[in-house]
Amino acid sequence: MWRRRRIRFRYTLEGQDPDWKETTDRRASKGNLRPRNYRFRVQASNNRGVWNEAGASLDFSVAPAYCQTAWFGALCGVAFWRSSQRPTNYGCAT
Repeated sequence: MWRRRRIRFRYTLEGQDPDWKETTDRRASKGNLRPRNYRFRVQASNNRGVWNEAGASLDFSVAPAYCQTAWFGALCGVAFWRSSQRPTNYGCAT
């Protein structure tokens, strides 16, 4: 088990992280990702500190939430326009 602790990892999320982050943990997490395509890259070093420069990568995409889509914005615009076309007295005589 003591050898396993000396294995180090470094990872980056291309386009998001400016530098590699080093850790001895086998977990990585990211939050607040905007909708788009991403590439997560990871490298590991052996017990002697020699890094595997090729590493591994994972391509993935984050889909937009419904309120971030163009059709939702258009629907809100139509709803706003329709509400502004109604009379302001609501049938009350003035």
